[in-house]
Amino acid sequence: MSNASRSGGERRAFVIEDNEQVRRLAVVFLSRLGFEVAHAEDSRSARERFEPGRYDLLFSDVILPDGNGYELAEALLREDPEVRVLLTSGYVGVIAERLSERARSWPLLSKPFRFKELERMVGELMAAGEA
Repeated sequence: MSNASRSGGERRAFVIEDNEQVRRLAVVFLSRLGFEVAHAEDSRSARERFEPGRYDLLFSDVILPDGNGYELAEALLREDPEVRVLLTSGYVGVIAERLSERARSWPLLSKPFRFKELERMVGELMAAGEA
């Protein structure tokens, strides 16, 4: 997996996860994959901290205390259509039934996730964007 970002420097990821342990794990895993990682704990803080053009990957929980990851991803993609989206949830089966057409095109990583699963999905997602 290449470490070059859209801006030519390090790859950057933005993690949105309300569970502190899961957020820390995601930050560690993505850092191991060569990403510089910023994070937020809910939709409101994510919208405040998101900088269009800065991130290569948006990694968000689907169920957030103040909204959902699908709506958040849609909003952030309107600000930055080039960012790639990877969502995660502990309720993948239930959630998959309720997805919009566009959301079905986004990869959904089941929690609890392992490093190798995240590495594979991020690799595929980033490679698809470079093709």
